[in-house]
Amino acid sequence: MVRICGKVRSGKKLSSKNFKKHSSRLKKHTGMKIYPGSLNVRLDFPVELINRIDCYKNGICPASLNGLKVYLHQHQPRNISILSSVNLRKKFGLKNGKRIIVEVEKKYIRKLKVDNDAHGRETSPLIEFFSRIFHSWLR
Repeated sequence: MVRICGKVRSGKKLSSKNFKKHSSRLKKHTGMKIYPGSLNVRLDFPVELINRIDCYKNGICPASLNGLKVYLHQHQPRNISILSSVNLRKKFGLKNGKRIIVEVEKKYIRKLKVDNDAHGRETSPLIEFFSRIFHSWLR
């Protein structure tokens, strides 16, 4: 198992808004009824989720948070959403800024090499890819 660390942060409520469209597929692939919302986490280092289960947007990967089975959904190399059968904030008393550790099987994750651009910002091929998509979406 690989441990990834990060801080809880607020999201844009997109998971709860889009949840109804995906709930039956999520239940079919995970075997559990997923809580209609997710826990958003800013990771300490960028990762790429690989070998994803293709049932929710760009896929999910199984993981564990404090011994509870959860599923990870990736937005950007340093931002993930954690899907679960329960409200994770209530179950574990999590607030924004709280550090958490998620355990993921090695076959589902790859740590990205990080470089700094001319402005000192982190960059990698995947970060640049997500950035291009995001900026083209804004136009």
